[in-house]
Amino acid sequence: MIRNKGFTLVEIMVVVAVIAVLTTAVGPSIGGLIEKAKLSAVRAETQSIVLGLTAYKADTGRYPGVDVGGCAGGTYAYYYGNAENLNSYLMAPGAFYLNKKIGLDPWERGYYYHTYMCSNPYVDAVFYSAGPDGVDSSWSGGVWLTGAFAGDDIGAMVDG
Repeated sequence: MIRNKGFTLVEIMVVVAVIAVLTTAVGPSIGGLIEKAKLSAVRAETQSIVLGLTAYKADTGRYPGVDVGGCAGGTYAYYYGNAENLNSYLMAPGAFYLNKKIGLDPWERGYYYHTYMCSNPYVDAVFYSAGPDGVDSSWSGGVWLTGAFAGDDIGAMVDG
């Protein structure tokens, strides 16, 4: 008599049940690890970019950006925009401020970059991600006045 060498329905059901139990037990902890990895990546990337901003200022005397107001008479001039625009400054031909172009954060959203072209008593430049929730809490939360990020925003800032 020839015996079929395939799996029985009971064997397949047992394997599926074991996989389901393992997925239920391991799934949430993997999700938490992925989120921690994203947070670590944002911290490392923002610190690296702020080092590039600092080096740029050391070479040029100011942070990158367009002076929209002028510094005469103590008026604050500022740059507020999409951080990808920084690539034209920090990755220009002959510039070696970054190893790779600024792209999106781990949640697939753009970074934020703000600077006062003149001195600010609290902080001169900030580079950050809106974090997991995607809400830019820091700008409306007064990052310029408090010197701290708001909500779950993650980034780095430079004073001086």
